[in-house]
Amino acid sequence: GSDMWVLKLDSSGNIQWQKAYGGSGDGEGASSIQQTIDGGYILAGGTQSFGTGAMDMWILKLDLDGNIQRQKAYGVRWNDCAHSIQQTSDGGYIVAGHGGDDNPWVLKNNFWVLKLGSSGNIQWQKTYGGFGADTANSIQQTSDGGYIVAGLTGHATTSLGGMWVLKLDSSGNIQWQKVYGGSGRGDSALSIQQTSDGGYIVAGVKEPADFWILKL
Repeated sequence: GSDMWVLKLDSSGNIQWQKAYGGSGDGEGASSIQQTIDGGYILAGGTQSFGTGAMDMWILKLDLDGNIQRQKAYGVRWNDCAHSIQQTSDGGYIVAGHGGDDNPWVLKNNFWVLKLGSSGNIQWQKTYGGFGADTANSIQQTSDGGYIVAGLTGHATTSLGGMWVLKLDSSGNIQWQKVYGGSGRGDSALSIQQTSDGGYIVAGVKEPADFWILKL
């Protein structure tokens, strides 16, 4: 099967340590990592070894040597996965990915955003999307304490899909949302960051196979 794989490199790219994390399932993978304020790391991705037994979000808190301090799986259905994680100003974490729908008969994805406390407890969670394939790929806390999240939408009412950007308040309520592109599910945002002027820079893919950079 596949495992999460984390490497700590020095400033010249030499491996200082490397570790794999996984269980008996065939679907572990890491999508996002960040150093935390205590010098350790927060790691996010997916697992089929823990949680519901299907694909779940998997969040691991590591110490500075890569040892697991705590881990937790989050999932309600067969296809839940984290794609982006960031430590927030209160010492907790904001996570974005796809899933969060407990209806096993509806084969769709939603944006799934979870606000976690410092111990991994869920403070709030929300899903965003319709009946298409919606996947959140990047999230960041903004200067006003809210969040900016970006990914792709395949919802039929949003120009047949495209890059989807949502601005959330600190409780996860939508302040505004916009779809860019829409020529198909090939238009997707993969990374978003707030800029020094209060706007945003977005990077992704423009169908069929181009880099797509937007300054908002």
